[in-house]
Amino acid sequence: MVCTAIPSGQPVGKCDDRAIFRRVKTEFQGPRPQRVADGADGFYRFFWQNDYIADMGAPLSLADNSEDGKHIMTDQLKTEISDNGIARLTLSQPARRNAINADMWAALPIVLSALEAESPAALIVQGDGEHFAAGADISEFETLYSTAESAAQISADIQTAFDALAAFPMPTIASIRGACVGGGCGLALCCDIRMADSTARFAITPAKLGLVYPFSDIARLIDAVGVANAKDILLSARIIKAKP
Repeated sequence: MVCTAIPSGQPVGKCDDRAIFRRVKTEFQGPRPQRVADGADGFYRFFWQNDYIADMGAPLSLADNSEDGKHIMTDQLKTEISDNGIARLTLSQPARRNAINADMWAALPIVLSALEAESPAALIVQGDGEHFAAGADISEFETLYSTAESAAQISADIQTAFDALAAFPMPTIASIRGACVGGGCGLALCCDIRMADSTARFAITPAKLGLVYPFSDIARLIDAVGVANAKDILLSARIIKAKP
């Protein structure tokens, strides 16, 4: 598969193998490809609900997605690879302190797969502007958690994104400034190394929202800060400043 960015609703790929269609629909949970009526040529065609992509028939790659073949962009996830082989993944929703919405969670595994295919020396995860990430985009919560099915879907998408970053085979570094809260802190915990400047502020706040923090995320937090500090962070939901 080749990642590219195209307008919503445009055909982004086709294949003549129904099994491949089912695999794509299963593995890429979210912006979902949709089957349309079979054409006269017998191909299945895929349409993406958002500006994220699938083009069947080629390896997942960043190549040929821009004039220089060096970067791929979505609306709110940007990647680039420098000449020295360092990749950067930027969460880009600065007007909302890079809060991570449902489309971003769903696209992260796809973008990470594309970066892995380029074999960078390391991956830096960062936020656009003055903040790393203020967590999940709570403006979507009323819709995302309105039914058991939609709640299960977003929970699965978030865990898939976390697991994809945690399993990234090259060294990963979270470059943190400003807010690193909730899901943003979860992403940072999935990185091998976390580096913060004096503006960084950390918090994990599901206790304030009446949500249960997933076990795998608790385990990563304990690995990073120990049991006592993890209890403090989770039970108090307080903001911890890098510089008092």
